Amino acid sequence: MARLSRRMRAAVAVYYVAFLLFCAGPFVAVFGGGRVGAYVCVVGFSLLLVAHRLFGLIGARMTRLQPWPPGTAVVGLGYALVLALLFAGLFTAMTGTRIGAYVLLAGLGIQLACDLGLGVLSYRSTMRRPWPKVAPIVDDDDW
Repeated sequence: MARLSRRMRAAVAVYYVAFLLFCAGPFVAVFGGGRVGAYVCVVGFSLLLVAHRLFGLIGARMTRLQPWPPGTAVVGLGYALVLALLFAGLFTAMTGTRIGAYVLLAGLGIQLACDLGLGVLSYRSTMRRPWPKVAPIVDDDDW
């Protein structure tokens, strides 16, 4: 980990702290305060979700890959807005209001639709590329 940049070490540290919070939450809920443990677990889960999204973007940037299919540059902003909607709904639902649950479900549905849409667009752009010109194997009867 010494070879990583400061930003990457900070991202890894956030990931480890998030995982620790996510795993400690149920224990805190069982052995102490039930509601506090649930909050700790939810905060840990939220940080893990953010860390996974950030690691994907950081990895794409480090390898010079384009994280979104061609022609969908706005998707990054859309993902950020949907993630904000998801977290706003999550933390509003934790306060006990019904509107928070609805916002959470809407954010979750939009997140799923974005993931599926990006998967379809990525698949289509990959399959439309020219296929490599490879010579057929002459003796292919051995299997």
